[in-house]
Amino acid sequence: MMKGFIQALSFLTVIRIRTGGEYRPAAMIPYFAPAGLAIGAGLWAVSHVTDGFFLRPVLMLVYLAAVTGALHLDGFIDTADALFSHRSRERKLEIMKDPHAGSMGIVAVALLLLAKWSAFSQIGGIWLIAVIPAYARFAAVIGMLALPYARKEGLGKMFAEGAGKAALLQIIPFMIAVFWFCGLSFFLWFHFVFIICVLLVLFFYRFSLGGITGDLMGAMIEFIEAALFIFAAL
Repeated sequence: MMKGFIQALSFLTVIRIRTGGEYRPAAMIPYFAPAGLAIGAGLWAVSHVTDGFFLRPVLMLVYLAAVTGALHLDGFIDTADALFSHRSRERKLEIMKDPHAGSMGIVAVALLLLAKWSAFSQIGGIWLIAVIPAYARFAAVIGMLALPYARKEGLGKMFAEGAGKAALLQIIPFMIAVFWFCGLSFFLWFHFVFIICVLLVLFFYRFSLGGITGDLMGAMIEFIEAALFIFAAL
């Protein structure tokens, strides 16, 4: 159990903890949400310590980029370049492999960061800050289960093939926490927004590429995270 969590945390962040074994995607996937909670706990700490400081939203953005090594932001940029290129499916997959950022990717990530900055400037030091990154990473698990892998090979393929339906159970403790601390009304609206955003992303991926890739998972994490932060700030 602990090894799976540590491996998930090591994969999703710059934190490297040796477990004495090989990385096994199937063992990591059930701990994507708990690893997201660890990331979120750090974000909450930054938010709490810098509360009232005018650079608080910027420092929160810097923390997220630093702790993840900008892994998901890189996937978001590649995804935007590919999906908005209006090219064939094969060409879009090639574009995502290009290490250079295109204009669409730069514009998209700028808008994403502005959206998060706006949310962070309004959201306050509430504990929900710690939970949202967990939901965002759980969304990637849903993507692995709902869509086929779009490439013949790749790192993301090992995760897509290693995902089992039992991994969906990892979100239950977080759902209970949101219900317990926020009440039924917020619980329903929060999960309504989450489900709608996930379905929109999955539909877009299915329509554009017929499946999912590692970059698309990263982009999904960033989009869902931004959407939930904006909702929490309302």
